[in-house]
Amino acid sequence: MNSNALPIKAAVVRHVVYHMRHVLVAIEPSFQAHDVWSMSSARREYEWEIKQHMSDLRREKNKPKHRFGFDPFTGPNHFYIVVPECIEVDAKKWLAKHMPFAGFAVLRAHGLFEIVTPAPLLHKRRADLKRCSKVARWTSVTLADLMQSKANDGALEQRKPA
Repeated sequence: MNSNALPIKAAVVRHVVYHMRHVLVAIEPSFQAHDVWSMSSARREYEWEIKQHMSDLRREKNKPKHRFGFDPFTGPNHFYIVVPECIEVDAKKWLAKHMPFAGFAVLRAHGLFEIVTPAPLLHKRRADLKRCSKVARWTSVTLADLMQSKANDGALEQRKPA
């Protein structure tokens, strides 16, 4: 996992849990796909893709899910791009031109998270119970991975010579 993205991921998780009242929130265990996935109590799914640089954002456009459209059976109902404040202006212009289906959120100074442009509804299909179960498993795996990394960090600190 890219540790530079941790403050942004933490801000997204806090926002969806405390402000949007989502019932399930997961960080992709492989850290290779979307960055944060959340689900509302109405079983609407949200994908939060974190981009720290404009080059990362430009590469996002080439992913198959954006070229061919989101699958209503496996894709989110809402898709957001989240960036740090330092690239907000450029990212907003680029998204308006290349990814108008994406919502836009910014992590501002001092950890303030703001949704600048709400994401449109991509499809109306709600997650079924099997999908809810999968997101719950992601949440469990994420927690286990975080606990393991904390345990490993502690073990490394104990082994360091004085």
